[in-house]
Amino acid sequence: MRTVLRFSQLVIAPSLFAGQTSFAATIKEPAPLVDTTVNQDRGQIPADRPLLQVAQAASDRNDFNQKVITEFRANQGKVGGQFANRPLLLLTTTGAKSGKTYTPPLAFTKDGDRFVVIASFGGAPKNPSWYHNLVAHSEVTVEVGNERFKAKATVPTGEERQRLYDRQAEQMPAFAEYAKKTKRQIPVIVLTRIK
Repeated sequence: MRTVLRFSQLVIAPSLFAGQTSFAATIKEPAPLVDTTVNQDRGQIPADRPLLQVAQAASDRNDFNQKVITEFRANQGKVGGQFANRPLLLLTTTGAKSGKTYTPPLAFTKDGDRFVVIASFGGAPKNPSWYHNLVAHSEVTVEVGNERFKAKATVPTGEERQRLYDRQAEQMPAFAEYAKKTKRQIPVIVLTRIK
């Protein structure tokens, strides 16, 4: 079996920064490239398996997201792996501090003509960075299937927030599990097309 190493698996020795001219690198234990817990025949996720497991490092998350984005755009919104047969959209936000654009793939539900996404971050104790971006810059770009459009992001509260969260958790039980894993109230975001 051939081992493929990612750049994030290299650890640069500090001697380079201590004024020495040698450059040394060691290899961390290779991470598996294939998640064997997904039913490869149908691309379905078992009910007890989370929809998305948050990667340990930002670079791993970015690599994972980029592969999903590439597949999404090449196949008019259809992807395999843990997102197979799930409603998925791409949400492009503007960085709250950097001003750069960022595009995470997100599971969604619909509420009439509106798209609903949840900033679960896999039940992590903090909100994902894309949530902070859209709070700072509420005009976003949404890609669904082969359609791309501008939308206004709003964060509902109270009964509306709970209704939308419960509906998504009913359709995708992993979101109920995420709520149990964290003490924060997970934000719900409504995306309304700008006409």
